[in-house]
Amino acid sequence: MADRKCSLCGEHYTDEIGHDYNKCVETCERECKLADENVSKAENRRIDAITHRNEARRIAQQDWWKRK
Repeated sequence: MADRKCSLCGEHYTDEIGHDYNKCVETCERECKLADENVSKAENRRIDAITHRNEARRIAQQDWWKRK
């Protein structure tokens, strides 16, 4: 049973088997790629939110949508 956990990649290992740092690098690279993808998605969501807010403000300043 694993009694250690790598603080870099989170993989469990034992002193007898040791830790494969080549695999550790691969795991960390996957995490970096995933984080980059999430940042890109968040940036796109932010741009969309700003665009929608600006459009809503523009419409709110007009009278056509108000009930009379």
